[in-house]
Amino acid sequence: IPRLKFKRKAPSETLKPLLLQLEDVIRQSAQFASPEEGRSLIDSVSQLVVRSSAWAGTSDEKESKQCQILLRSLLDCTIIACEPYVQSSLTQRNLESFYPRLAFRSAVLSDWEAGENVVSQMIV
Repeated sequence: IPRLKFKRKAPSETLKPLLLQLEDVIRQSAQFASPEEGRSLIDSVSQLVVRSSAWAGTSDEKESKQCQILLRSLLDCTIIACEPYVQSSLTQRNLESFYPRLAFRSAVLSDWEAGENVVSQMIV
């Protein structure tokens, strides 16, 4: 996307069909992904959104906001589709840290750090 040149179309008009098709692909393929692939997909989409946002940010403010809406929709779709693969055990870790007597057995998954890293990179 960063290589695309502004022509007669506005950036949002260029991005919209691409991102809608990408959302469909993510929804369909996420159900067959492994946890590592799901995390990788979240990371890749996050990088795409950052680069696309920078590319679209070179236009006027109204177009930039339209692009932000489209990119946010792509991020939402990705997180919803790949939610089972994040496995960061955030709720369980918070329960254990704030109420250690209530958490009898630890249900924190062994590879929770990878899920937390992916989500924290997406948020930044």
